[in-house]
Amino acid sequence: MLLVGTRSKNTSRSDCYYYLIISLALSYYIYIWLLLFQQLC
Repeated sequence: MLLVGTRSKNTSRSDCYYYLIISLALSYYIYIWLLLFQQLC
């Protein structure tokens, strides 16, 4: 957040939401993968 904020204010907010969406999506897919892995093994 702080590193992104040091850039221009036009891209800082969009970058924050961009990384937030990516982190949420990755955690969501990892959660589903773990559930499938438990069912298979």
